Amino acid sequence: MAGAEIVLGFYLPMGEPRLIPEGVLIHRSVLERMDKDPAYRPTNLPKDYRIEELTPAPAPPAEVAAPAA
Repeated sequence: MAGAEIVLGFYLPMGEPRLIPEGVLIHRSVLERMDKDPAYRPTNLPKDYRIEELTPAPAPPAEVAAPAA
């Protein structure tokens, strides 16, 4: 915990990357960013992970007509 502090009983990581466990679900956008930016390499990305696929946004609700007066 280099640089980390405990203040009023709370752990403050002070920029230290959080632990990401092996086998975790990683959003596809992380891999896309790594493809687009060779300098972006998260130091805490585990060697073993699963990829969360992009899902389409839900359709907006249909407009409801106002009742006739």
